[in-house]
Amino acid sequence: MRLTTLSCALTLLVIHALETTTIKTMTLRSPTLSKILIKAQVIGVLSYCIYVVHEPIYLFFRHRAPENLTLPQVLEYFPFLLGLVMVCAYTLYSLIERRFDRLKS
Repeated sequence: MRLTTLSCALTLLVIHALETTTIKTMTLRSPTLSKILIKAQVIGVLSYCIYVVHEPIYLFFRHRAPENLTLPQVLEYFPFLLGLVMVCAYTLYSLIERRFDRLKS
């Protein structure tokens, strides 16, 4: 089974679980779970912008990085690249997508 198929299946399970009343009840009782779900909503709002900016950042990194990087070396760059993707996605969302959403209203 390919990794993308597995990740899609897990995403569908999480979405289904969030629709059940058990999870909704748990979020009311657990402030930690509520905070996690709020952060998940932020990622959901930024998801299209993340999709748009991650590929150019990845390609730039692959173009500039040495060809013989090992997995531990790649993992050293991961937090920086993830942060860069999130900052760029938020900037894109704030400057473009939010303004177009306001125009629609």
